[in-house]
Amino acid sequence: MASRNQLFDPFLVIPCARRGFALLSTKADHWQLIPMHEIISTKDAPKAIGPYSQGIKANGFVFVSGQVAIDPATQQVITGDIAAQTDRVLRNLSEILEAAGSGLGKAVRCGVFLKSMNDFAAMNEVYGKYFSSAPPARSTVEVSRLPKDVLVEIDVIALE
Repeated sequence: MASRNQLFDPFLVIPCARRGFALLSTKADHWQLIPMHEIISTKDAPKAIGPYSQGIKANGFVFVSGQVAIDPATQQVITGDIAAQTDRVLRNLSEILEAAGSGLGKAVRCGVFLKSMNDFAAMNEVYGKYFSSAPPARSTVEVSRLPKDVLVEIDVIALE
């Protein structure tokens, strides 16, 4: 009869998809819980300006942190109106999603934060060019202030 140690591979992993963790066995009697996520980072999008990641892949989804109108080449806010800023934000989001093996076409949810709801129509026109077919679910809210005093911030959840 096989011993208990022979029944287990030295690095047996059992995914627990609903919890976002996996059980890892390094020995037959030693199990530890490890996170099942991957940090996404690309130089083609603005660097994180705080203690957060550009994006996270977990359980078949990509979660992209809110992006503002920063040019990744200069790390400075671009000049321009809401249309120009929205375009830059969506290009930044696209780069992060592509680095994760996804894309805007796989987006399922967006959160849009506007400095002024008066900019909604102009933002929506640019946004619609990026999501022309099967647009994701979305919420849009006006906020009192955004990082670096930009006009718009958008975050995304997409499928891998």
